[in-house]
Formats: sequence, structure tokens, C-alpha cells
Amino acid sequence: MSFFNSQKLEQLEAKQADETDRSIVLVVDDEEHNRRVVSQILSPYYTVLEAVDGEDALAVIDQLADPAMLACIISDQRMPRLTGVELFQRLTPVLPRVLRIIVTGYLDINIIVDSINKAEIYKFIIKPFDRHDFLLTTRRAVEAYEMQRKLDRYHSDLEQEVQERTRQLLEKTEELDRVLNMLREHRAHHRERRAAEESWNRRYCAISDESGMPSYYEIGFESLVQSEWRSKNPTWPQAEIAAFLRDSENEFIGDKIVLAKRRIEGLWFIWARSKLPIDLLTRRELTVVEAMAEGLSHKEIAIRLDLSPATVRSHIQRIHEKLEVKTNAELIAKCLI
Repeated sequence: MSFFNSQKLEQLEAKQADETDRSIVLVVDDEEHNRRVVSQILSPYYTVLEAVDGEDALAVIDQLADPAMLACIISDQRMPRLTGVELFQRLTPVLPRVLRIIVTGYLDINIIVDSINKAEIYKFIIKPFDRHDFLLTTRRAVEAYEMQRKLDRYHSDLEQEVQERTRQLLEKTEELDRVLNMLREHRAHHRERRAAEESWNRRYCAISDESGMPSYYEIGFESLVQSEWRSKNPTWPQAEIAAFLRDSENEFIGDKIVLAKRRIEGLWFIWARSKLPIDLLTRRELTVVEAMAEGLSHKEIAIRLDLSPATVRSHIQRIHEKLEVKTNAELIAKCLI
């Protein structure tokens, strides 16, 4: 048992279509009866225009206010002045996106080949045709055209967005250049004062691109990184810094230095400092040291960290060995420097 009548469903869909938003289908045929039949099939769904032959079709298209609304042209093949294939050949450079359908009562293989090769035909329909099959073919053609229009609009919007993002990036780059110039001037004006303020555990900043060659760095940054890689590269360790920037880890702990990085507006900000004794410890060991600095006993640390007292003592022993200290007081003092 069928719950839906297909003809009534088509009528309902046709009523729901907005007349102002309908796609246009152009029917070209020199026989009025054929044009009337096709228009009756399609008019509930589309705005249907008619032309009596190929030359008339060109005139109709030329008068359209918005040619982009023309989604499909359905043309008879054998007509005076212009055949269907000749019409479509004329239209290809003018309306390359419009879907083309040839309708003919003569099965000629040469026409089929010309339709496909020369006129870029979407479908080839032989008369007489089934009403529902004809409507379905036309629907598929219009849907394909509308999908292509949506893709074109999407690409256009995307291109505009890319242009706008590029403009914004250029503005931010110019702003960053001004900041860099200010930093360079500040460094030049305060070179002596900065040199006096340098200490063994101070952090120094550099700004670099992906290549590892900085566009700016503070005094002290260069000597720090060279102290780490002087044996491999006596000048600037560009390859080593570039490798660190490509690494997924945001921190590098070397033999003598510790590096940290952060990406901002397409540039890498890198901070370098001398390696501290505390850098030798694991996160668990650091947690134990912090608890010891608060004055907690072994048992209290074990309760806080959910460990056994024996495990806490093992951690402390390893910490002593790593930092080369003998007492807990020396340990805390060394970690808090």
C-alpha cells in the first residue's frame, strides 16, 4: 500500500517553490506543441522561457537581466538556422556553466558524438520520452548547476577571506616591525646598563622565523646558545635552533642551557637561560623538594603524594646524588637559588 501519491507530492513541492528564487530553464524547439509539452512538465518547478529556434534562443538569453539564473537549456536538434549542437557551440564560451540537454527524434550516432565532443552536452534524450524520466533528468541538471554555483560562490568568498586575512597579517607584521625597531633602539640605548644587570640565571629572548636565524635577540642570548653548541658550530647554531623549533616539545634542556619557545603571529619567540641544578630533577622529584621546602616530614610527604615513606626516602636520596649535596638544607638552598 502506498502512503503518498507521487503526482500530489510533486504538486506540493511546486507550490513550495519561491517564484522569485526559481532557476530558469530555456526550451528551444521550432514546434509549438513540443515547447508546450515541455513547459507543462517543467513550469511547476522552474521559470520556463521559450525560443522557436537557435537564433531566437540567443536573443532571449541576451535579454536576461541575470544570465546566472539560467540553469539549463533544453534544445531540439533539428531546427532551421541553427541546430541544437550548433547553438550550444555558440553558447559554450558565453555560458560555460549552463547545463545543456539535446532532445531529438532521430537516433544519429554522428549527432551524439558531436553533442559530446563539440557542444559539451549534459544529456541526450530521444523522443518520445517518459514524462517522469524527463523531469528527473532536468532536475538533476538544475541541481548540478546550482551546486556548481554554490561552489563558485564558496571559492569566491574564500578568496576574499584569504585576501582580508593577508591584509590583516601584513598590518600585524608592520606593527611587529615597529616593535622590533623599538626593541633594537632600546637595546642600543641601554647596552651598558643591561650588561651590568646580566646574571647567571637570567632569561634572554630572541625572535626568529622557522629557519632558526633570529631577526632580534637580547644581549646574552647569543653567548648562551653558543656555549651549548660551540663544538658543533663555532658561529651561530642555526641548524640546532631550527631543529628545536620543529620539535613538538616546547622546552629543550641541554648540557648548559634551557630553551623555551612560543609561536606568535607566525614568528617564534625563544627564551634561553643557563641550566640550573633544579633542571636535573624529574617532576616527581620537584614535587618532593617543594614539600620539603614547606617543612613537611617524610611521612607527611608520603601522605600528600600518596606514596610510601620508603619511596619518599628513595626520591630524596636520588635528589641528593643528582645535586651533589649531603643534607636537606643544602638541597633546598641549591634548588631555591
